[in-house]
Amino acid sequence: MLGQARIPRLLVRFAFAGLDDAERYRFMKRFDLYMQRGGG
Repeated sequence: MLGQARIPRLLVRFAFAGLDDAERYRFMKRFDLYMQRGGG
């Protein structure tokens, strides 16, 4: 047995207004990269 670990999760909902698909995509890509690097 290796042990138990608690890994916190972040629940996020996005509501975009006034952005086109390309702008939403750029934001989500940057947000995803930031979260993968441990920024959240």
